[in-house]
Amino acid sequence: MRGPLPRLVAIVVILTITFMLVARILFGGPNPEPGKCVGSDGALVGCGARAALYKLVREVDDGRECPSESAKLYQFRSSLYCGVALRGAPATSDDVVPCLLLAGARLARRAEDLAFARGFAAGAGSIDGDEKTGVVKVRGPDWRIFYVLYEGQIDPGLRAIVADPAEVVFVTYVTAASRHRKQVAAATRCARGEQPAA
Repeated sequence: MRGPLPRLVAIVVILTITFMLVARILFGGPNPEPGKCVGSDGALVGCGARAALYKLVREVDDGRECPSESAKLYQFRSSLYCGVALRGAPATSDDVVPCLLLAGARLARRAEDLAFARGFAAGAGSIDGDEKTGVVKVRGPDWRIFYVLYEGQIDPGLRAIVADPAEVVFVTYVTAASRHRKQVAAATRCARGEQPAA
């Protein structure tokens, strides 16, 4: 069949497909909804992904409708969503971190600071975590490491901490623990949420 009608139909089909492809590129992707997670660039990511920072908890008309624990407001298409930090505020009280430092523990800023603990097998010493304070203490042969978890964070384990201290809120350590018993005792009291002895 020849004539203007088949050409017109073909043009309409091509334009429709083009419009659908352009719309999918501009507005497509996963559908945002409560329970999905967002990365640092504002794009939806899997909640188990390392890049996931916030979880969408509620679709709202206005940011004032967000729950108090919501730290971020996201807009996807024409909808607003409240985002709650996956790694929220530290679970510790405000004095635990200064307490550890005043006790004599040293701050671990880089993986090199914790090189003495590389290859340490967890079964060779002891690991104590305090859910109330969010502080984990690892006892090595002649050293101690104290690290502070984010609220609700699953303990990534010593190997991950030694590789990258930024995995948690804060990491301190004491080497030559047998010579620094007072510092170890004071830091241990801090990890339990107690004040070190004066």
